[in-house]
Amino acid sequence: MKSFDDAKSKTLEWEQSGKLASRLVDDGEVAATLTWARGWGSLAIGKSGDSERTFERLGFLRPRETVREAGSEPNLAVLSINWAGEVAVVFSDGETFQFKRSGFRHPEWAMLDSRGVGVFLPRPDSSWRKKADVEIRGALVPSRRTPLLAILGWYVIILASDYDYDGGGSVAAVMAASGM
Repeated sequence: MKSFDDAKSKTLEWEQSGKLASRLVDDGEVAATLTWARGWGSLAIGKSGDSERTFERLGFLRPRETVREAGSEPNLAVLSINWAGEVAVVFSDGETFQFKRSGFRHPEWAMLDSRGVGVFLPRPDSSWRKKADVEIRGALVPSRRTPLLAILGWYVIILASDYDYDGGGSVAAVMAASGM
C-alpha cells in the first residue's frame, strides 16, 4: 500500500471497490482502504501503510464513534457530536479536529484543525456510487494523522450518504439515528 508521504498529488480519490469496501487511490495506487466487517452494523476496518484500525459506534445516551488500533482496547480517537450537530474528533493526546458538513443535495465536507483551518476537503460524487475527490492539505497535519482522519471522514460520509439516500437529513440526525 502506498504511503501518504509518497503521494504525488494533493488530490486523491475514494472509490467503491466492492459491496462493503472502499479504497483511497493516488495516481492509480491504493493509499488506504475502508472495509465494513459485515453488511450490517457499524464495525469497519481502515488500513493505511502498515496501520490497521477499527471504527465502531458505542453508547446510546452519549453515542460516539471510537477509533482503535486493530486488536487493542484503548481509543486512539473518539468522534462525538453535540446537541447542535457539531462533530469533534478528539485524539488521546488531546488534539482536536472538527468535521463539518454544509449543504444537503450536494453536501460539502471539511475536516478542520483546532485553529479552524481546513486539513482536507472531501467532495463526494452526487451519483449513486460511493466516490469522492479528497484534497489533502497535509502540510497542516502531522503526517501520522492524515490517513486516520481521511478514513474516519470517509466512514462518516458513507453513513451520512446512506441515511440521505433513505430520506434522512443532517449529520446530526445520521449520527443520532445510527447510535453514533
